[in-house]
Parts: sequence; structure tokens; C-alpha cells
Amino acid sequence: MLTSRARKDQLAGWMVKLTALYVCVLAFVILLVLAIKSWPLIISTQTWNILSSDEWRPFSGRFGFRPFILGTLSVTAVAGLIAVPISVLSAVYVVEYCSSGLRRTFEAI
Repeated sequence: MLTSRARKDQLAGWMVKLTALYVCVLAFVILLVLAIKSWPLIISTQTWNILSSDEWRPFSGRFGFRPFILGTLSVTAVAGLIAVPISVLSAVYVVEYCSSGLRRTFEAI
């Protein structure tokens, strides 16, 4: 017979599993809808032309994704240039210079 705490733990475990399943199903549904909606473009235009073109004229059926791709890559690079040094220096501080009380606080978080 399960105790009240064990039942709560079991229920929480099932809720986490259902939530994870929901996220996976949702991602699959989003991918499926995107594939269905973009299928006419995919079969009518070469992939290289879509990825390398600058022209964005959706009403004319011309979709160039290069500016969007380059914008995403540049924002990611700038974010990495800002975040990586801060993260590494913070980790070095916590491991090497931080007082033990403050370190325990960070470990609890």
C-alpha cells in the first residue's frame, strides 16, 4: 500500500511524463503544419534558391530567406560573444574566489 507521499510522488511523475509527451507531440504537430503549409513552395522552387536569395516578395511567390538566416546567425554570434565570457568568469569566481557561504547559496539555487 502506498503512503500519501508516495502517491503524490507517483502523481507528480506521471504529470511530468504527460507534460513531456505533450511538448513532443506539440513540436511534431508544429513541424507537420509547417511542412503542409510550405509544401507548394517546396515543390515549386529549388531549395538553394530559397536559401540564397535576398528577394522577399511573397505576393509574387518569391521567398528569399538569406537575410533572415544571416540575421539569426549574427544575433546568435553577438549573444555568444556577450554571454560566454560572463558565464566563464562567473564560474571561475564561484569556484576560486567566492566565500563558502555565498558558494553554498549559489549551490542551493
